[in-house]
Amino acid sequence: MSAPIRAAIVCTIVCLALSVSGPSPACAEEELLFIVGSNVRVRAEPTTKGREIGVTKFGQILPTIDKTAKPETVAGMEDVWRKVRLPDGKTGWLFGGLTMSYDPARPVDCLAAACDRRLAMTDTVPADAVVVLDWVLDQAKKAVSEDDRLFFGVYKPLILSWYTSRLMDKDHNQDKAIKDPTVKPHADLLIYSEPAGQWLPRTEPLWELHDRCAASVLSDRLARKIADIPLPGESEGYPPAVIARARLSLGEYLKRHPDGLFVEEVLTVLEDWLNFEPQGGYDTMAEIPKEDFPAFRQEVADFKAILQKVDHPKKAAVLGRLDAALQCLDRR
Repeated sequence: MSAPIRAAIVCTIVCLALSVSGPSPACAEEELLFIVGSNVRVRAEPTTKGREIGVTKFGQILPTIDKTAKPETVAGMEDVWRKVRLPDGKTGWLFGGLTMSYDPARPVDCLAAACDRRLAMTDTVPADAVVVLDWVLDQAKKAVSEDDRLFFGVYKPLILSWYTSRLMDKDHNQDKAIKDPTVKPHADLLIYSEPAGQWLPRTEPLWELHDRCAASVLSDRLARKIADIPLPGESEGYPPAVIARARLSLGEYLKRHPDGLFVEEVLTVLEDWLNFEPQGGYDTMAEIPKEDFPAFRQEVADFKAILQKVDHPKKAAVLGRLDAALQCLDRR
């Protein structure tokens, strides 16, 4: 049983045990909330001026027993206040904009949405970001099931990268960020990209992790996540580099999941990505020196080998892009 599902069950048991403490809806009807704020204050009244009775952190799952009728705007977010039951039995109010609904039947959807939501928050200060990082590191350490090992193994470097970016927002000191006490033990999971100006997750160990957990029901979904991680460096539109980067990212997904759930999506992206037709009178293929022709042809051959196992109508369009590039070389 995965840790997130165990947490939801524990919450439900606590709710049942404490239901005699006061009037509230039946526990079966209580919605579970996942805390997405770093440190969310629980108040005695549903207002920012209410007396603070506790603090919840990112990753906690709590049952909600009531909510206000009308939404309010707090810190630019509009939502209602929700009354929750804390693990010690106390009840209080917290702002709903800092939570997400948690469905114990679909824990991964909630966990991924919560982590992705925080990754999108580029204005988070380091003191708040480290709360999220600490939670992910703890979950990765405790992961036992193959699903949990893969999920938290993928999100761990993603959150690490996000946290280092928060550290660098002030002085852009990449050495200081990677030597941060929380980051340093996991520094081998990151690589610095000069063009991006940030520490990025290394994808090689993530693909190795994926292969070790290939039996996981999450392998397809998380392979797609890995394929979207930016690679260090910059192709600058140079066709051999573009194909190489495509092969090392989206190509790695197709290699492992030629009939996966995201094949159509990936092929659609590749069709656009591998378009080397002249744009606005500028021909990128003309930049390839003849001494690089063999290497370029090999890149195309390697990509075609990956596509051989893919059985989808959109594959023809991607092959068409690659063939058009080769024909351009032949004309030169």
